[in-house]
Amino acid sequence: MRWLILLPGGPGALLGGWLGDHVGLRSALAFGGTAASLLALVAWRLPVIRSIKVLPTLKAEAITPYSADPPIVNRL
Repeated sequence: MRWLILLPGGPGALLGGWLGDHVGLRSALAFGGTAASLLALVAWRLPVIRSIKVLPTLKAEAITPYSADPPIVNRL
């Protein structure tokens, strides 16, 4: 999930900087806001997302995978 959020950040920053430099800051911000709103609308209309009624739950072993490990002791 973290990769899905962070991966487009670098190219998006480069594109935003280029747009801000060539077409102006207000136009670049308007483009970014419009694009984000359109993507949210498309995602909202997808049947995969609209069909989810209950959030998925994790299994017990996925929640506490390191609970059996001994505690870390500082040995200085």
